[in-house]
Amino acid sequence: MGAPIRGFTRIAEEPILLHCNIAEPQIVVVLDPTLIGTVDVTEGLPADGVVIINTVEPPEKMRARLRLEKGKVCTVDATGISLAELRENRPNTPMMGALCKVAGVLKLQTVKDDVVKKLGGKLSQEKLDGNLRAIQRAYEEVKVA
Repeated sequence: MGAPIRGFTRIAEEPILLHCNIAEPQIVVVLDPTLIGTVDVTEGLPADGVVIINTVEPPEKMRARLRLEKGKVCTVDATGISLAELRENRPNTPMMGALCKVAGVLKLQTVKDDVVKKLGGKLSQEKLDGNLRAIQRAYEEVKVA
């Protein structure tokens, strides 16, 4: 909560030895839609890049707000999914499902298995199940334009 931050993740089949900011991201995930218009979330995004936004707005409307002519704009109500499935505002969990679907790099089951592995001993079964449902719903509900 608070000031906008940037986080960077690289995904590759071979080990990644580079540890620095990403100047030209292929995919940008926006957890807080209020950043749009305040921060240039598309900075460095190539013409074939992808933006995934946590919002109830349709992708076409967000494309216009971002002034993007090319690439993909995807939207998912990660906040709504989080509130319904987790009873908490934690949109990062459902956004993993949306990212999984849009990026096509990891299988959904791989992501869900990893969540069970990492959180299984730390969360109640109810919370763990809620996280898995949130990931699944976002995967199914993400809209692409």
